[in-house]
Amino acid sequence: MSQIPVNGFPIRAGRFAAAFHGLTFSGRLLLPLPLGRKLKMGNSDRDSDRDISTALDGKRDSPIPLPFVDLKNRFQFMRKQRKLAMAIPPPEKPLPPGLRRFYWKIQILTYSVNHTNGPKDEFHPIIFYPIDSKRINFDMVVVGLQELYCSSFYTLTHLIYQPSVPWFEVFKTFYASRGFARLTFNKSSVPRLVGTALMVFVKRELLKYIRAAEIKYISTAMNGFSGKNGAICMRLTIGDGVHVTLINSHFTPDEEASNYRIWEYKRITDLCDFCQPDPLIKDDYVFWFGNMSWSMMNIEKDRLMDLIQFRCFPRLMDFDELTILRNSGIAFSEYEEAQVAFLPTYRYVMCTPSFDVSYLPAYCDRILFRSSPSSMVHSTFELEVFNMTYETFMAVSCSNHKPVLGSYACTYYLDEKWKPPIEFLSPSRIKGTCWVSDKSNICSYRYDAQYRCAMFDWIGIFHLKFADDWDTLAFSYIVTAFQDKSVSGPRVQSILFPSCAIPTPGTYLLGYFSKRHGCLLALSDPFEVVDKELGMDSSMTYGTGYTAEPELIFHPPSERHLRVEDPRIKEEREATTLTPSISARQSKFKPYMTVPTPMPLLRCVTTKRYNEGTFPNGSRSSSA
Repeated sequence: MSQIPVNGFPIRAGRFAAAFHGLTFSGRLLLPLPLGRKLKMGNSDRDSDRDISTALDGKRDSPIPLPFVDLKNRFQFMRKQRKLAMAIPPPEKPLPPGLRRFYWKIQILTYSVNHTNGPKDEFHPIIFYPIDSKRINFDMVVVGLQELYCSSFYTLTHLIYQPSVPWFEVFKTFYASRGFARLTFNKSSVPRLVGTALMVFVKRELLKYIRAAEIKYISTAMNGFSGKNGAICMRLTIGDGVHVTLINSHFTPDEEASNYRIWEYKRITDLCDFCQPDPLIKDDYVFWFGNMSWSMMNIEKDRLMDLIQFRCFPRLMDFDELTILRNSGIAFSEYEEAQVAFLPTYRYVMCTPSFDVSYLPAYCDRILFRSSPSSMVHSTFELEVFNMTYETFMAVSCSNHKPVLGSYACTYYLDEKWKPPIEFLSPSRIKGTCWVSDKSNICSYRYDAQYRCAMFDWIGIFHLKFADDWDTLAFSYIVTAFQDKSVSGPRVQSILFPSCAIPTPGTYLLGYFSKRHGCLLALSDPFEVVDKELGMDSSMTYGTGYTAEPELIFHPPSERHLRVEDPRIKEEREATTLTPSISARQSKFKPYMTVPTPMPLLRCVTTKRYNEGTFPNGSRSSSA
């Protein structure tokens, strides 16, 4: 295939030669047009009435329509890109002393499921990770669903006994197997607004960096009296004061309801306050996504289908309702959107990748984002958000919509001397302490003096692969009366777990859940729960300087062979095996399983006022 020089640039004649306006067509031959004459013609996308140019391929006789590309603008764009590539990047702003910059990678998935009870058999979240589905390289995954099944009877039964929703279970199970845990926001079920739901999954090892989690529901249907349409707003505090707001919305799906959708946008912006004035303006990062029901404006169906067929995505955005509103400053003018390089997400024939010709295709499902120039807490923090991917998946056919997936990286900061407000002391595998099954055990933790424990904070026992922060085997509430305000610095407190709350032998975690913050503030190191009959095992021993603690200290697996041949231990095992009635008193190597020393007296926890200034047990109150 020959090459034709155009203004010094060799252009290969053939299928893609028609992309340059410097070429004109004469039968089957491609002849160059002088650049000066071409620019005088003034033929561009704006002043041309045509949207598609037709070229004849040199190999085939069928016409191949291709979009126009303005040669002058293209050369100017290339010059700008060359200058940017040669320019020295501006230096980053210096950080305040003692701070480190990190990137928090967020993946957002929005999908309108068209009132289906659950996903089909062929659907699985693994389809969104075609490269590596076992290792998801994100810190947080956000899943927003719209148009969930919500009949009157179903809504009533859901309020009574909260049945499991198949859509929720499939995502929860998948991400739990990949090392993620769902944030419950102190709710017993998935946050839901009739047909809209929002799930946030965070890597388990990063849960301690979530300092606070808030949630709010905003209804917009019937002027705000119905929750059929609306938004679920979540606000997370990550690191040292970086706030991230997530908004999953479902707007009115009428092509002629453009003004009502603008009112919905303004209502959500005004009411998404989280008890603070103008939060969306002051928040560091805002991600707004969902089924916004935008339509295509001022374009005929045939012309629209031609643009879709030839993948003229920039030209399609000129007729998009959201793009028009953003450019005019009416709605979402302060938000950004990644470049749209995929087909419209609505409306498709169920179980097929074909458009429903009875409706006008549109980009209904979108993901918008916004970042503040500086942090709300620290004005010297430079905030940035980077878009990595923005795509749709045509293979998913559970609905008449197509899911949209976006990946982003946000900057956040952490103090180098940062310590969690809660720190577990025991039990801990690293420190060599464990629990004994069928016995009462104690959990000790240390909390900072500036942290205020709430009455209904609790400590729970979790599996290593817990699915959410409410997925506990047992829990115990914090008793704030044990705080000693006269002691300065970190304070140590203990909680007694009864024998009925101790799980079967295995490896577990302890977590501290704060009701005020709505999330887990601390996770302990993995620890072992051993069978009480293993107290005479060679792997169990007392540590040096052993105090009156109810935990057992055990050898790591690499050192257990050192005492396997001890004849005394072997004799004790044989005696236990031959005479099961042997008591713990007769054992020479029995573990310390006695009940610990009693707790100190409760202070200021009685609800009855005594005029004499004394408690029923005879001790005097602190106010007496």
